[in-house]
Amino acid sequence: MKDWDDMRYFHAVAEGGSLSAASRLLGVNHSTVFRRMNQLEERLQARLFDRLDNRYQLTDSGRQLLTHIRQVANVMDEVERQVVGRDTLLEGSIRVTCPDTFLDWVVPEVVAAFCRRYPRITIELRAEQERLDLARREADVALRATNAPPDYLVGKRLGQMGWSFYAHPALGAVAATLPASDPAPLIAPEGKLLQVPACQWLDKQLSRFQVTARAGSLRAAAALAKQGLGLALLPAEAGEGLVRVAEPLRNFDTGIWILYHPDMRQNARLNCFVQLAAEAVEGALRDGVN
Repeated sequence: MKDWDDMRYFHAVAEGGSLSAASRLLGVNHSTVFRRMNQLEERLQARLFDRLDNRYQLTDSGRQLLTHIRQVANVMDEVERQVVGRDTLLEGSIRVTCPDTFLDWVVPEVVAAFCRRYPRITIELRAEQERLDLARREADVALRATNAPPDYLVGKRLGQMGWSFYAHPALGAVAATLPASDPAPLIAPEGKLLQVPACQWLDKQLSRFQVTARAGSLRAAAALAKQGLGLALLPAEAGEGLVRVAEPLRNFDTGIWILYHPDMRQNARLNCFVQLAAEAVEGALRDGVN
């Protein structure tokens, strides 16, 4: 069948017994129903109704088709009930995506707290540099660092985080006493990090530092900094276990958002996760992560 919507029109005429009854049920005009019925009969090469004055009486072919349509309608009603019911149950799974740097911040605690509170819900956590597409259902909910979330998603801005230089505690004490003429050791950004405005700025300042290593991700830069290889320019959520050695950079603040697709608004388990995650992230931002 090329157009299943024709079956909806057929079902309305068969149950109502006339074009006028079907048009009232479907909320369309009389001529639309008439055209769709003629279109369906032509496509099926079968006469489905006998036209008797203003009444539409089913033929044998029409009665046979109506039997099948009623069966399909029952199945669809059952499917809808099961799907709606499933979305109201606090069980199943939620696919969560976030930047990999969030693994060293509040996300593991959020997932652990949620799983303890809702043991029948499984969290599928995917923390990656590449952003998964919520519109294509590659994930259900996303925690993202961005100042421009996609307009096809809904969610909440939880706060903002700035960028600063971070270092191993031992190196941080040394870096604070370095004279201006003695360049501080630096882990420089490379690769996709150079798409980030703060890292683009730093790339233009490399002559002021002694580059000791390069990193293509914030998590890699933080890991190298924890080994004492140099300063790393990081957002606050990536600086866990390090010390901040300079005041936050201006003009590079990044918003932290929790986002999901509008179709998921009525999903009970997702709403529970969004509420818990939002409270935890807002608390971490308010209290500071270092």
